[in-house]
Amino acid sequence: MHTPIQLKKIYLILSLLAICASTAFGDGADAKAYSLRELDMIAVQVFGEESLSKQTRIDGSGQIRMGLIGSINISGLTIEEAEDKLEKTYKEERYLRDPQISIEVLEYAPLYVHVFGQVNRPGRIHLEGEQLSIPILDLISAAGGFTSMAKSDSVRITRKDKAGKEEVVVVNVENLIHGKASDIPDDFKALLPDDVLFVPERLF
Repeated sequence: MHTPIQLKKIYLILSLLAICASTAFGDGADAKAYSLRELDMIAVQVFGEESLSKQTRIDGSGQIRMGLIGSINISGLTIEEAEDKLEKTYKEERYLRDPQISIEVLEYAPLYVHVFGQVNRPGRIHLEGEQLSIPILDLISAAGGFTSMAKSDSVRITRKDKAGKEEVVVVNVENLIHGKASDIPDDFKALLPDDVLFVPERLF
């Protein structure tokens, strides 16, 4: 059995290790900000309740099924928000007094950006691995570059918000290619999953 002095030393060592780990690997804030999506495979850890912990895929309606509380929608929530929602539900339903839950993404759902019009390989571009956005020039390159008929100074990007409302911006990609000043809004300098980029045809 450890003496109080030994316990104090052990606690100090563990604290120092935690600080080092935080410095080496970051505090996970970026990971917690990821918004969960349909078909993400996740691990849900309910500390002290192994029977409730599980690996599951978010279904097409954005839900997962958890022991005792049943189906719950977490799509569109950040990891941190989803953890809070599960903890709150277990507590409000009086199944767990002080639930501590963590979520980790094991496999990201396939994410795509769509490119149409005057590019050499129109279609959808798969975002690889944990990639959650792609710069405009990288996307054009992945689509095989512009055709000779492309009007590259009037490229249209369409984006839908969570409510389904569309926002359309027209950007001068030609300026980007030549390293000139660009008036592209910051939010559209990189395309997000489900964005649509359309390159019109140049008229003579």
